[in-house]
Amino acid sequence: MSNRTFACLHCRKLQRKPAVTHGIPCPHCGRECLCVHWKLHVPAPRKKRKWDKFWQQYLLELRLIEQFRAGLIRHSMYLPLLNQFWPYVPKKALRKSERDSDRQWRRAKLAGRRALS
Repeated sequence: MSNRTFACLHCRKLQRKPAVTHGIPCPHCGRECLCVHWKLHVPAPRKKRKWDKFWQQYLLELRLIEQFRAGLIRHSMYLPLLNQFWPYVPKKALRKSERDSDRQWRRAKLAGRRALS
């Protein structure tokens, strides 16, 4: 297993732990640390502007993903920090067989990428 980066937003400390662990407490303040996506580079805590900007954007994108999964966002969206595109496909299109919905999802994803470029 590979290690993941865990960050304490309160005391600005980073630590690396195995990915299978959940609820890592901060060794300095005891609060729960947040696991960061494995592809992201977290700025150094001593660079306060970059640190604050990164966490503001990262937490916003996590909230947008939660809202999208809950069905509160009804449009396609692109998340620049995570470099992810989330296509919106209406539920009516997804009521067909699994194969048809996968095909429609791929078409929507391609159409969204074309619209972004």
